[in-house]
Amino acid sequence: MQEIIRIDLNGVNCYLGKQDGSFVLFDTGGHIILDKQFDNRYDLLLNRLAEHGCTPENLKLIVLTHGDNDHVANAAALRRQFGARIAMNEGDRALAENPDVDMAMSSFRFRGVVFPFILLVMKKQIR
Repeated sequence: MQEIIRIDLNGVNCYLGKQDGSFVLFDTGGHIILDKQFDNRYDLLLNRLAEHGCTPENLKLIVLTHGDNDHVANAAALRRQFGARIAMNEGDRALAENPDVDMAMSSFRFRGVVFPFILLVMKKQIR
């Protein structure tokens, strides 16, 4: 039996594929721009995975759809804790491994004017 489980992380979604007692996690959640406090939602993700019976023994793969923080922020921690392999497009690897404001800004180039403006303000405050 196959099942797709939506995991709501308070504004960020992940999806857990289940088949014959094995799991594949699609995206891992993370901080979003509109969060008032920095929170990757890692503890919440761990709780949701446990609720569905996903453990280090049966999480087989983590698939990252793209390199934005709200999709990849918990991937490395999950890999360490669960031992699961990670699959993602090579083009998004740098954004996932070593994100910076310039990379984040370039990843928002097709999403209107609000997010690039917010990132530009953030960039000025960081430097």
